[in-house]
Amino acid sequence: MFGVIGWIILGLIVASIGKVMMPGRGPRGFIITMLLGSAGALMGGFIGRLLGWYGPYEGPGLLVSVAGAIILPSLYAWFNRGNGPDQKRITSRKHTTPQIVDEPTVNTAASHPAPAISPQLGAAATRDTSESPAVETSKSPAPAKAVLSPGSVGRRQKIFLSYRREDSADVAGRIYDRLVQQFGKEQVFKDVDSIPLGVDFRKHLAQMVGSCDILLAVIGNDWQTADRPDGKKRLDDAKDFVRIELETALQRDIPVIPVLVRGAQVPEESELPSTLATLAYRNGMAVRADPDFHRDMDRLIEGVQSHLSSLS
Repeated sequence: MFGVIGWIILGLIVASIGKVMMPGRGPRGFIITMLLGSAGALMGGFIGRLLGWYGPYEGPGLLVSVAGAIILPSLYAWFNRGNGPDQKRITSRKHTTPQIVDEPTVNTAASHPAPAISPQLGAAATRDTSESPAVETSKSPAPAKAVLSPGSVGRRQKIFLSYRREDSADVAGRIYDRLVQQFGKEQVFKDVDSIPLGVDFRKHLAQMVGSCDILLAVIGNDWQTADRPDGKKRLDDAKDFVRIELETALQRDIPVIPVLVRGAQVPEESELPSTLATLAYRNGMAVRADPDFHRDMDRLIEGVQSHLSSLS
């Protein structure tokens, strides 16, 4: 007959043998191992008595006890499958699906305003940024040539259109219209038409030419030979509007472009008053009648833009 200590010892022995024969995850701990080993020995002895292998008070044999120690933990593990912490973590990962929640778009700049920067720190950051050398990340294309559209010319970047009414009023009007279309009305001064009533035209013309950066002198066949009622040439009169305009522009040494119309040529130096002698050496261009008028005006406007762009 087995005592308590005998059952404990036998339980530990058979449980240890059972653990070796059936490795893997199972019940752990000294007490649980002992209890399961003892229970397995009891179960083996009970089965042995039922089968007539042992008498009523005879203890179970070692082989039957080991078999019980293997069967009982197996049943224990089977009934507790899925309840262990590792299995719970696996099950949780299998059955957990990410939830997608539609959230309204949030303006992060408004909900998370930038931290305030002290004036001293802001000034230092500005200096650091401005003084940092520029880093060329890619080769930039060459800058496009500036095109001056209406209103883009600065305060002093104005165009003075000089002409003689008896010589070229009609074609000068067409030239003026194209210039205004390109540069804006405020940037083109058209001599007599722009002189206010009651002012000294000499001072006004000198002031307007002095505020312009380029002068276009429209010269036709009668520009040089136009006469006054007394028979004298207008160009020889010191009070002649055209002469005052050209004298002021040449004295300032701004670009003066002779615009030749109706087949005219730039006058020779000997044909001009001494104050206009350098006009003979200013490079000009012809603006012909239709069908060449607009093509020639495009070239003239391109030349004017080139001059004004170099001043901006």
